[in-house]
Amino acid sequence: MKVNSRIESVTALSQSDAWMVTTGQEGSSYVYHLDDGAWEGPIKPVSGRPFYATSIVARSDSDVWVTGTSSSGKAEVWHYDGSAWANESPDLSSSAELAGAALGSNGILYVAGFNYETGTAMVWAYDGSRWSDVSPANPPQSYDSLAITPAGTLVAVGLGPPGNVLQERSAGAWTTIPVPAGDSLSDVTAAPGGTVYAVGSGTAGQPILVEQQPGARSVTVLDAPVPESATTFETGVVAGGPGDVWLLGEYAKYGAQSERPWITHFNGHFFTTAAAPQYGSRGTALGGGALLGSAVLAYGTFTPPGPGDTFPKLLAVCPVQLTGTSFRPADKTSQIGDQVFWSAALAGTARHDLVVPGMFNSGQFSRGGSYSYRFFAAGTYHVRDSLSGALGTVAVPVAAIPARGATSTVFTITAASVEAPVGYAYRILVERPGSHRYALLTTTSQPAITFIPGAGTGIYRFEAEVRTPAGLTAPSPAVQITVS
Repeated sequence: MKVNSRIESVTALSQSDAWMVTTGQEGSSYVYHLDDGAWEGPIKPVSGRPFYATSIVARSDSDVWVTGTSSSGKAEVWHYDGSAWANESPDLSSSAELAGAALGSNGILYVAGFNYETGTAMVWAYDGSRWSDVSPANPPQSYDSLAITPAGTLVAVGLGPPGNVLQERSAGAWTTIPVPAGDSLSDVTAAPGGTVYAVGSGTAGQPILVEQQPGARSVTVLDAPVPESATTFETGVVAGGPGDVWLLGEYAKYGAQSERPWITHFNGHFFTTAAAPQYGSRGTALGGGALLGSAVLAYGTFTPPGPGDTFPKLLAVCPVQLTGTSFRPADKTSQIGDQVFWSAALAGTARHDLVVPGMFNSGQFSRGGSYSYRFFAAGTYHVRDSLSGALGTVAVPVAAIPARGATSTVFTITAASVEAPVGYAYRILVERPGSHRYALLTTTSQPAITFIPGAGTGIYRFEAEVRTPAGLTAPSPAVQITVS
């Protein structure tokens, strides 16, 4: 993959089949293919001249479309048939900027953006042989994103006047869906059941999630959470169902010089902030994402790299999928302080209620719904679905730093991310060199302890348990240190 290029768009065909387009600093666009878990490419530059891609959409590996704008300001569209690229650019305007694209199940490609000739937003459609202007009679200032519902309704979001614009086109007719005025709507998606979700900024500048039920002529606007003392921008949204919506964007602490990734999950009732890594001194923002089965693949936009930084960035949040009778995968490994998401299969009909005694009870949720929990301590947790009887485990290993040292080295053994709540305690176990059993090292409420080897050189192994009001958890996976 081209280093320091910008990921512009990702589209997924299945859990192991996705397409991505990037634009390099030199203005060339490159396409990559995720095939069975490995990225391949670039297949070839989409254009031999400077071309700034903005979207990639696909129906199959032999029907891939890349849209964007040339360096001369003309709309460009390229088609990949599985072996070669063909230029299918529209001839409806001498100067236009494409911002979004959507591909219907009938094979019709829609592109949207700004037409410099008219000074307004535009939507064009391509049936494989001819381009048509299907813009509304009174178009807004600009369109930023397109989506198509399973029923074939085209949805567009952008900027007014007077502010946010959400419009839909069905049977050749456009309808404007009232949305409270604000800064803008930046992205839109349609869930498999037909519910439309858009993200943007509200009247007070706060990030919002806009939800439109199938066939409705009104929307629900929800304020999305923000980190303390920061400004937040939601720039992308993907949805697997009414209870499985992912908001992707950025936040910047007041006074900071760079943006940080920001991922929020909406389960149909409340928002949960997902853990996202920090990228060096210059940071990065999330521009959008795609669903790979139950997982969401988020991509980071380009920021000039600092020391040790490499771009582009891809993040994956991988929920455990729930069916009527099982967890997939049944066993999951997480890290101390990280979240685990469980998502109910869209094709399922069962209701779920996840329980770990002494730790959590999810409450009931069904198809398309989800639940998340942040495991604050090392241990092995047996998760039971009290309604279906399905069983799974989440293993959270203890941590030890450094991994090697001398008999005089002070090691730090970390069993949790927070001080133990009232009624809880952390039990840290050790297996010393020459022993074949674990012994209790200490019981503590503190998240970490120091350890100085007292049994000479060799390998020391550590496990941890959580004492809860319901009893002890199973021991965590072991971590070892080497003393020489």
